[in-house]
This record gives sequence, C-alpha cells and structure tokens, in this order.
Amino acid sequence: MKMFMFLFTTLVLSCAECSTFVVTDFGAVGDARTDDSASISRALAAAANAPPSVVVFPAGLIFLSGPLNLSNSMTLQVDGTLRAISGNNTDTGLAYIRDGGWPQIPPLPSYGDSRDGPYLQYQAFLYATGVTDVVINGSGTIDGQGDWWWANQRNRSVVRAGRPNLVQFVNVSLATLTQRNPVATYLA
Repeated sequence: MKMFMFLFTTLVLSCAECSTFVVTDFGAVGDARTDDSASISRALAAAANAPPSVVVFPAGLIFLSGPLNLSNSMTLQVDGTLRAISGNNTDTGLAYIRDGGWPQIPPLPSYGDSRDGPYLQYQAFLYATGVTDVVINGSGTIDGQGDWWWANQRNRSVVRAGRPNLVQFVNVSLATLTQRNPVATYLA
C-alpha cells in the first residue's frame, strides 16, 4: 500500500468566531466498519448553515463515508482518518457504488472525457463547486481506497463510470495532511 505525504503552505483563516461541529456529536462512530456517511453529512449541513465553520474528525478514529460535498467558509479538521467506502471495506460497499450511492457526474470541461473513456465519472470523494474559503487541515489521513478502484477499473459491472478523484474543488489549502490511496488524481 502506497502512502503519499504532501506539505503545503497553510492559509489559516482566523477561526476565533468559527462554529465547530465534531462529527461524533452527529452520530459518526469512527470504528472503520460503520458507514458514517449520514452522520458526517448532517455535520456538514449544520456547518454550512453557520459559516465560518470547522468540521472536526477526531484523532484515533477511522470514519467510513461516501462522497462528501463541502460548502463556503468551511474548514475540515481531519485529525483521524477519513476513508472512502469501497467494495473492500464494508459488506455493502460494492452495492453502494454499483447501485448509485456514489453519484456519477460529467467530467470537468477541461478534462474532456474521463480518463477511463467517454462517459460519466464518479464524483470526487471530497467535492465542492462554486465555493470559496475551503480549507483542509489536520494531522490525519484522507484515504480514497484507490487500490479497490484501480483493481476494478475495467469491470463495468462494478465500476460503471470513470474513477473518482480524491479531491475536486477550487480555493482550498492543504496542510500537513496525509493522502492515501488516491483513485485518480489528488487535486483537480
């Protein structure tokens, strides 16, 4: 398993007045087995309604989730592990992806067709469009489960669209964050 570490200069927004939302307060378990998607989505929705905000993934926990949509003036504080649901880490991961739980979207216009051909691609694990002031920070890991996506990229009964990017949005700053197992590109 490959691990990639990127260090970037951090644009730290002053968050003395930020609202803080800890995903475990919204029911996320972080046991590396439970699908925490709904709990994390509730935390993100609450944060979107109270900008500027910080959404915290506590250290020592592994949160499984489907793709996440980020909003304006939002910081993800990833101190634990944020891991994409895949066909190899939950009993329902394969069905989740195959049956539409992971949205399919057109590739960015600058991409032309998806890297895998002229069809839709799966939405990036962390996705935002038309937003500003988004920051990813923390000492944790974002694990896209790229090994599973790469192993299944030609199996159209399982992976019915182009593989997702790990992160796809603009106006973001990354700081001392480990990104593991990207499916396609790191940042788009």
